[in-house]
Amino acid sequence: MPSQYNLPKFPPTWQVEDVNRFQKLPYYLANLAAKLFPIYQTYSKLVKSVKWQQNMGTTMRGVRVEPTPVGRQMFFPNAITTTPKKDVFSQMETYEEGLVRRHYAESKQFSFLPSFQDFRKEQIPSAMKDITQQIAISQDFFIRSFLFHRSPFVYLPGRVFTAASPFAAQRGLIAAPTGDGSDDGSTGKTTAFLLQAINELSTGSRNTLTFKAMNTVLQIARNDLMLPAFEGMSNGAPADNEAIKGNYVIVGSGEAYSNLSFDPHILNYKNLQMNLLNSEFTGKVLGSIVFKAERFPLRIAADGTFPAPQTYETNSSAYNYGQTVPNPDYVDAPYEVAFFMAGEAAKTIDVGPPPADFASGKMSADKFHKLAWNGEVRITDDVLINYGTSDTPQWDTNKYGEVVQLISAANYGAVSIDRRQCIPIIYARWRPSDND
Repeated sequence: MPSQYNLPKFPPTWQVEDVNRFQKLPYYLANLAAKLFPIYQTYSKLVKSVKWQQNMGTTMRGVRVEPTPVGRQMFFPNAITTTPKKDVFSQMETYEEGLVRRHYAESKQFSFLPSFQDFRKEQIPSAMKDITQQIAISQDFFIRSFLFHRSPFVYLPGRVFTAASPFAAQRGLIAAPTGDGSDDGSTGKTTAFLLQAINELSTGSRNTLTFKAMNTVLQIARNDLMLPAFEGMSNGAPADNEAIKGNYVIVGSGEAYSNLSFDPHILNYKNLQMNLLNSEFTGKVLGSIVFKAERFPLRIAADGTFPAPQTYETNSSAYNYGQTVPNPDYVDAPYEVAFFMAGEAAKTIDVGPPPADFASGKMSADKFHKLAWNGEVRITDDVLINYGTSDTPQWDTNKYGEVVQLISAANYGAVSIDRRQCIPIIYARWRPSDND
């Protein structure tokens, strides 16, 4: 595969870019540029950020002062002629911890040879742009993963309550395990828990993200959990996105939103001015929810795992061999997750510069490059070259500067503010045309 994910820090030694994958000059070639689906960050704009600086440790603890509970519904003070009663108020403190994390991103090595023979001249700038986009996507996915695994609840719309269900005693929201997620599904909302959850859902319109399901979650959030609405977007967001001010947000797939045009409740009780025959459902949901569609919604396969959204076409005889295409396992995944978000579920941690000892004059700035910790993609020639084969390697330094590589060290961090303010809604995917 041309790209690999979640490798150890020291990957195998065959990381040289295969020059034969690129087109060469002996052919008469034309550059082809295809317009791709735009990718925008979603979750990073829905959470605020807090600064983390050097000498603050690797773990950040956020302390939250809890207001005194409202302890009665009726109030009867004593008469003025008698001894008054009194209230004694005491505040509690709760805390959340966030760990600063680090991840590398890099390209394979680029040799000087393609500069002489390859038709496409902008290979390195193109690769740099690609890595930068992947880091931005990873930042969004990191926040989404954090919110998903830290939330103490999940909601399963339209499920039928049975005595055999592991959640038989629970109505409305289901208590869910929390923690830091992992690649193998052994922590946080584990694969075993997700299998229990999706087994409560049947394929079809009953257990999908319906208008009634969103209304139920809204009522639970606003009336049972008393969660606040958003006060506005985080810094850096366009001013016209202030539409979420005073509202709640559901982040989900465009597919789920499009289905609202065929929702039975909307069809039966729609405003007479709403033309659903010639236009799709538009606007806010229930007057209090702003729906935000994301490019790669979180989807769950039948085995409780999360398939990758995209892959390469690996069939060498296919007309589009080598093209980045949707992963069939992701396209056909039967379950999806939407996120109901209230005012402030979490904050991201903005990681500052590296410790002063690294950036000071004690080390050569030219050699050390001052450790870019902000995900900046840069070029380095500080690599080893294998002049032999994978079976019989012959290593030498890059003393002639014939090879370069793109590298980036990105840091990620998040801390919960109120975990209850993000409610994952796990539902069965459904398209109206499936049952026509």
